[in-house]
Amino acid sequence: MACNLPLILIMTLKKFIIILGFIILLIGGGVFFYLNQINNSSISEGVDDGGGFLQNLFPFGNNDDPTRTPPKNTGGGTERDPLPTNLPGDFVFGSLTESPVSGSTLVKEDEKYTLRYIERSSGYVFDITLEDGVRKRITNTTLLGIQSALFTDSGNAFVYSTISNSDESFLYKTAIEREGGSLTDSLFLIRNPIALETSLSKGDVFFVYGSNSGAVFTRHNETPSTLFTSPFLSWNIERVNDETLLLVPKASYGIEGGVYTLNTSSGIFEKVLDPKEGMSATMSPDEKFLVYSEFGPSKNSTYLYNKETSETKKLSITTFPEKCAWKTNSMLICAVPHSLEKRAVYPDDWYKGSVSFIDDVYELNMNTGSSKIIVSVFDFDDKFFDAVDVQVGEIEDGYFLHFINKKDLTLWGLRLE
Repeated sequence: MACNLPLILIMTLKKFIIILGFIILLIGGGVFFYLNQINNSSISEGVDDGGGFLQNLFPFGNNDDPTRTPPKNTGGGTERDPLPTNLPGDFVFGSLTESPVSGSTLVKEDEKYTLRYIERSSGYVFDITLEDGVRKRITNTTLLGIQSALFTDSGNAFVYSTISNSDESFLYKTAIEREGGSLTDSLFLIRNPIALETSLSKGDVFFVYGSNSGAVFTRHNETPSTLFTSPFLSWNIERVNDETLLLVPKASYGIEGGVYTLNTSSGIFEKVLDPKEGMSATMSPDEKFLVYSEFGPSKNSTYLYNKETSETKKLSITTFPEKCAWKTNSMLICAVPHSLEKRAVYPDDWYKGSVSFIDDVYELNMNTGSSKIIVSVFDFDDKFFDAVDVQVGEIEDGYFLHFINKKDLTLWGLRLE
């Protein structure tokens, strides 16, 4: 019995040490949690938490830090307060809607410039008067299921696509009745369109659909008429001016595709540039300049082609022509990915939504081939976007750029000089 007493004391001492250690651990954890809460509270109230050398060196964070939680993107980057009903008088750049949109256009009515857009969830049409920022709903007809929309007739009609339960796409054209606020004269155009474009001044609708013999290029005003047919089915079309459409086979990594024009009056089809890998393009309204990109095993680059001189120049930026819009015949505005993921396959992964970009905005001078940055990701910490459906138009005091943020389909705007 006596010989076992030290052993009992040792075991008791061990239990005491274990219990004491556990208590110390609980107290330490509680103190850490309390201090951490105080620190988080001070940061949320705008108190500088230091950040350290690495934080200042890499203002957008270190991607190798597994403990860093990225900001929640709600269309404007990080979480933010709801948008006001009207735009502030000093609005320059940012998101214009909280909810997704299907399409937008600039119109001029009563000597005022207005940004008109369609709310995706309801089909309601809204106007934002750019002079005073007043926002108002101009239609009361609910139109559900709009996937995409293009305005025509200077904004008083639009063409839209919907998708059925069987995943078929249907194309319609409808007019805006301004007096009663209704949508009228809804007209079915085609099932499963391949591509779509409109003419603002003439009210024409151009669309491509597939047939047994290939792609059929159609012009529709009062009645449909065939402009051109091609054995190749997959096309993108872009309005260059009221007489010319730009035709480019849908781009895919490493697959060659050329650039062509189609005269909308005569139906004359002409080649502009020989096929190149993963090619997409946009053409100036006067048909002099062509900006195109190539994506393939050998290159990811954007080029300027002068149609009059047949000269080609590699640009200092790399982007997708779908992210660009012509400000004038010689000035092009482009959203440019701040960086390209090297392991991705372009443009396919971007088309499919497998990758998303954070864009800068550049102005490109076609006469000199130079570029100037207008909006940089380093200018803001809460305005990140991946621009599509980029458009630009002249307004009272300059130009206005508007686009859809591919991240959440909200509408964005930027005033330009």
